[in-house]
Amino acid sequence: MNDAAGWVSAILVGGMVLISVALWGYVIRRQCTGQPHFFSARQRLMLPLGLVDMLLAFVMWMTGQMVGLAITFAVLGVEELDPLSISTQQQAVLGYAVGVCTLVTTILTLVYLYARYQTAKVFGGSLTGLADDLRLGMLVFFCFVPVTLLVQAALTQIWEYEHPTLDLISPDSSMLTMLSAWWMAVLVAPVAEEFFFRGILQGWLSRLFVNNVRPEAALIGGWPGQGPNSTSSRETHAGEPYSAPTEAVQPGQFNPYAPPENQPHETGTKVESPFYVARSWAPVFISAVLFGLVHLGQGPAPIPIFVFGLGLGMIYRQTGRIAPCIVAHFCLNAFSMAAYTVEQLYFRADAVEASPVVAPALAWSWSIGF
Repeated sequence: MNDAAGWVSAILVGGMVLISVALWGYVIRRQCTGQPHFFSARQRLMLPLGLVDMLLAFVMWMTGQMVGLAITFAVLGVEELDPLSISTQQQAVLGYAVGVCTLVTTILTLVYLYARYQTAKVFGGSLTGLADDLRLGMLVFFCFVPVTLLVQAALTQIWEYEHPTLDLISPDSSMLTMLSAWWMAVLVAPVAEEFFFRGILQGWLSRLFVNNVRPEAALIGGWPGQGPNSTSSRETHAGEPYSAPTEAVQPGQFNPYAPPENQPHETGTKVESPFYVARSWAPVFISAVLFGLVHLGQGPAPIPIFVFGLGLGMIYRQTGRIAPCIVAHFCLNAFSMAAYTVEQLYFRADAVEASPVVAPALAWSWSIGF
């Protein structure tokens, strides 16, 4: 079985590397010749998020997880989250409860943003272009996951990886227990983490790094102003003019919390475009650093997760769409969980250690997935 596993792993890893090299070759060639490619920057909407929105989202996100833990601790009679003192069944129940509360608070945060700014575009959401989002997410996965795995492979040679989710998957685990690990890693983490780190944190940082952004707008939020009566006309945006309503407007009538397409302006005047093309890479780097830091305590995981966060942040910077980030994150976690589950159930530790080819595919991959 070791030989068969080695061949399967070699084909899997080699195929991913070849696809990644081919995709990067295509991107670099198109970039050097000035031609568009799937990672080209697109015109995107200037989000109205303020520091208040970002902090509130963070508080709600953390509160959801703590509420889930508190309720489950009370039901199970558990005093603290100590893997040595609670069973895997109790850990599984904790996973289900925390996951549900995290998704509920994520939804509540999105409802708050939608209610305040009156459009799903505020968090990179839209029902149009989903097929393109799926394609972009898969491209990000194949472009960045091989690089991420190589970084992780090098680090795990000198730094042991740890993650409590892995304790839920073993030949002795029940189906309920293993599904809890899959639930948290494959469904909850991609949705909740991408909405916060890319849609909200990086969305706010992107506005913060726009030239001449008003301090009050960066603090409390609000859409960029339209027309000569708006006090936000000092903000600058790259992009073409867009069509807007032509109703007459009185001074002070501008609503900073209504979407741009619903803002009135004086008939016959040019309207400042709320669309722009991202210029700064600082928001991508900052969000990727924080994305890695939340995985502290998992051995070397923050470093490869930072690398993958750069890829996720890049595609969000270029498109302003959150769906490709969720797709790429989902694919990585699903691949990682599948590899680890197969290793635990079919290729025991001695089989993995016996094959230097199985190890990178089945041992390194799962450790950076969540």
